[in-house]
Amino acid sequence: MASDLNTLLLVATPQRIFAISPAEPKAFLRTFQNINELGSLAPLPAQSVYPNFVIGRLWDDRPARGLLVTSLALAIGLLAWVSLVISSHPVLSLGFFASGWVGGLRARARLLLLPVINGIDLFIDLVLGFLFLQAP
Repeated sequence: MASDLNTLLLVATPQRIFAISPAEPKAFLRTFQNINELGSLAPLPAQSVYPNFVIGRLWDDRPARGLLVTSLALAIGLLAWVSLVISSHPVLSLGFFASGWVGGLRARARLLLLPVINGIDLFIDLVLGFLFLQAP
């Protein structure tokens, strides 16, 4: 039974939750932790945990699912567009100079950097999205 709100501790069991206030709460918690670290006398039932809960939570979130599908479709579209442009042009201009003149012509293979950089950015965004989705 708890008698002091300053040293109140809640101890949860499968059946009930007990509110106690030991004389030395820090010593009680340290002893409790040490006893818990010794392990259980009864064997624990086997449990399988799969990491699909992360993907499941992402797929259940409608805006996240829409953004994921849209970004993948746009990445595939960029790759298809670059493939078509590369096959029809032997050399390409990849931009303008600060003075406004058209930049020099470059080999068409350099245009492949666009979908590669896009794929790396998409992967980093996806990993960061998973991490932020898991944060409390």
